Amino acid sequence: NFYELLAGLYKGLYRPEVPMIAVAHQYLLAHPDFEFPRHRWLDKQLVQLNTRITAWGASQKMALSFRPMPHQPSLRIVVVPPLLRQEVLRLEAQLDDFILIYLTHHSLRASVVAWHSQHPETRLHCFGHFPDQPDEVTQQGSLTFHQLSAPKFLSMMQHCRALVTTAGFESVCEAMYLSKPTLMIPVPNHFEQACNAHDGMLSGAGATSSEFDLSALDTFLPYYQSPKKEFSAWVKQAEVLFLQEILACGSRSARVQVPHRPATRYA
Repeated sequence: NFYELLAGLYKGLYRPEVPMIAVAHQYLLAHPDFEFPRHRWLDKQLVQLNTRITAWGASQKMALSFRPMPHQPSLRIVVVPPLLRQEVLRLEAQLDDFILIYLTHHSLRASVVAWHSQHPETRLHCFGHFPDQPDEVTQQGSLTFHQLSAPKFLSMMQHCRALVTTAGFESVCEAMYLSKPTLMIPVPNHFEQACNAHDGMLSGAGATSSEFDLSALDTFLPYYQSPKKEFSAWVKQAEVLFLQEILACGSRSARVQVPHRPATRYA
């Protein structure tokens, strides 16, 4: 179960014999060593409640993490590496002199244009959903807006100098794997993204900001040290650790009895 509320409710209420393994980054929030952003007590309680429901009746919780942390058998938490797409694992990072930006809402476009007007020498490539715009539009010579395209975005991540994005777990992991420093700007009032940004910063992904201000890049880029070596080694353990935990869960569970279904007769 990949953090699906209905699956947790079904398992908890109906108790099917088939064991369930819950997989998500959010299960790391229940780890005693996880460090939360400060002054967000109510948000923390609400997220924890939702997380517990998604794992109701689960035999094991596999917490995706930026970095290794001790397992917590008493909480049924196993800390595992992120699951990256094969397309990412096959890439070799390159370095070009532009900054890649992912915009969650087209209204942020005005902020990008305003910042770039003060820094026209900086090349920016911005991806998002822009109504009534062709696939690619260039403004001011060095500012380009692209309609969302996963292959094109991944290709540009391979070559960019830095990434500016929200604090989605998968995108930050992909940037870390490609040694791309990341400025994480959590979606306002989105506690999970605030947690991801804080944890990503602690894990060496880059910096975090509450506002869309690319000038923050100038503060940390000269001092950024990529955790590529350690992170790649951690990611490469994913297949072995996942198979190991799934097989262990199966061996602990009772044998599932499949009801006999009589053969159907056809006229």
